[in-house]
Amino acid sequence: MSENDVAHNYVFFLQLSTKLPDYFIRLSAALAPHNIQLVPVTWRDISELIGRDRRLVVAVVPDISRQRNFNLLRARNLDFWLNRRHINLIHVSTFQQINDLFVTKDSSVYTHLKLPTTISQIAMKIIEKHAQVGERKNRWPGGRRGKLPDSQP
Repeated sequence: MSENDVAHNYVFFLQLSTKLPDYFIRLSAALAPHNIQLVPVTWRDISELIGRDRRLVVAVVPDISRQRNFNLLRARNLDFWLNRRHINLIHVSTFQQINDLFVTKDSSVYTHLKLPTTISQIAMKIIEKHAQVGERKNRWPGGRRGKLPDSQP
């Protein structure tokens, strides 16, 4: 495995409160056998870390205070990042999914999971989306090169 592959085997966990939730450790442990690191970030951190590559971000919103913080983040930058395809968001929430036409029309950048759900189901969805982002990253953006027909003498 190259150094580049190791650098991109992480997923951002959006920290919506000052204290890290207890399920973060269990989710991180569920992703560890698949060589995926879960990195807790705040909205200030994520705005600095988003670059040219598409990043996978997980937001777990189990209560109303975190929902309020999530809506503040949406008002600041989250919808812009989703519309510009800078991030892929896995939104795990007891509340409804994002009702933005531009975000929800493209299911490749937004996935909504309803709570209650198990940690293993969330981990499997993260692994699935992480593989899809990796496939898209390695795909050539241009067309296929034209070939001349083989001439037989």
